[in-house]
Amino acid sequence: MATRKGKATSTEEIIQAFGEYIQSPDFLKAIEEAVEKAMNKQMTKFVQRLDLIEQKCTSLKEKSDQHDGCIFDLEASLKAKDAEIKRLTTALDDQATAVNNLKLTMNEAEQYSRLNSLKFHGVKESRLHVEDTDQLIRHLCSDQLDVPITLNDLDRSHLVAPRNDIATSQPSNFVASNKQKDNKEDHP
Repeated sequence: MATRKGKATSTEEIIQAFGEYIQSPDFLKAIEEAVEKAMNKQMTKFVQRLDLIEQKCTSLKEKSDQHDGCIFDLEASLKAKDAEIKRLTTALDDQATAVNNLKLTMNEAEQYSRLNSLKFHGVKESRLHVEDTDQLIRHLCSDQLDVPITLNDLDRSHLVAPRNDIATSQPSNFVASNKQKDNKEDHP
């Protein structure tokens, strides 16, 4: 048995003394202060972590709000661009229709202007003298076709393709336009 200050103690006495000690207000106060100190230390770490998490959440929310604003701006811009594309597509379609209508009108006008035109293919030119296409067509009609015409019957005549300076055996093409709308009455 152990002794305390010279007194012998039994296990029962030790248990009884320990029980009294842990129930004493000093011991309870010391335990309470130790637990409170440990809890405060842990709570401080926990609060610091919560503050850090809150800061990160706030930062993420700000970034999310910025991204939402950018997305909204991009959607508005996209809608404006879509509207502009639709407007330009409609304008382009309208212009294509107008161009096609102008082509038809031009073709009809060209066809009408060709109403009194004759195209001569395979006419051989002589390189020995300068050709007068009006005289050439008049002689061709008179000599080859046995259709007498005068220079007054012709409005204009010209080569279809530009004349080469190099002598060629290729025949030329000419166009002659009548001045009169109906030459059937003038030339039987």
